[in-house]
Amino acid sequence: MLFTILLLYAAYTDYTRREIPNSVILSMYALSVFSNASVFDKVTGLFLLTLPLFFVALKYDGMKGGDVKFLSAAGAYLGLYELSLVLIPTTVTAVLYGYIKSEKSVPLAFVFCIGYIIKAVIFLKGG
Repeated sequence: MLFTILLLYAAYTDYTRREIPNSVILSMYALSVFSNASVFDKVTGLFLLTLPLFFVALKYDGMKGGDVKFLSAAGAYLGLYELSLVLIPTTVTAVLYGYIKSEKSVPLAFVFCIGYIIKAVIFLKGG
């Protein structure tokens, strides 16, 4: 529940200001200690997807450092498997958002939050 509240706040601030507060990211890292994911899943969720994105963020302008920190914190909390399940609807949402708004960059925490909700609804219905 706390993770969801932090995620909603991160989505709001990212959508309105294009900024994710470090306090939210640090809180997500702290919560990851208490998540249900295994230690291996947390570590792989933390590093496996975010390390390549870090280098992409260094090279290109589209993804900022806050997005990489956010994804690593979410990955540490969710673990690699859950993170992968959230990133599928997140990617679709990001593409649709960019197309509808005619923008090349999207507020990652905002579309991630939508992807997280879609994933939760699908799995509540037994998908």
